[in-house]
Amino acid sequence: MNPIDAAAARIAEFIRKHNDKAASKELLTYSLIITLNTLIALLISMLVCVFTGNFDRFMVVFLVFTALRYFTGGAHLNSSLSCCIFTIVVFVSLVHIHYPYMYLGLVFDIISFILFALKAPSGIDVIRKVSRKHKILIKSISLLLISANFILQNSLLSSIIIVQAFSFTSLFQKIAGLEGGITHEESTSHDS
Repeated sequence: MNPIDAAAARIAEFIRKHNDKAASKELLTYSLIITLNTLIALLISMLVCVFTGNFDRFMVVFLVFTALRYFTGGAHLNSSLSCCIFTIVVFVSLVHIHYPYMYLGLVFDIISFILFALKAPSGIDVIRKVSRKHKILIKSISLLLISANFILQNSLLSSIIIVQAFSFTSLFQKIAGLEGGITHEESTSHDS
């Protein structure tokens, strides 16, 4: 058991021991794993970005990536620790990578538009029930955001969007881990 899961289990036990009306240990552990994973990844990423003078870029990455991820889904890593480390690496990298929008950002936006059109939203039903009508709305809003960046020409937004678009692909599975190292969001995985 990794340190995040172990801490979550200990906290869940403590809560159950001191509050007989609390949810089941399994449900508490699950919720705490998500909470701890998110807090640790965000805190470490934010501290690195504050230290390097990029807090404003961190906030853009945090807000846009989190919203895109929440609404459009994507693949999940199979452990909370790998998810936490991956999130830190992605957030810090996105904040510190600079390039002119033309041509790379434009290419990223075109690829993202195609991937979002074909695959978004992906696997969000595991977390919450979403009607077909709302899925079409989510896809439309996502495509509008990408389209807006063709006008804004913001390379940071292009980077955030391409990372999320990439999480829809089977190539993401192959790069992020060995066979079985990534689980599709259709599984019961609870991490990032």
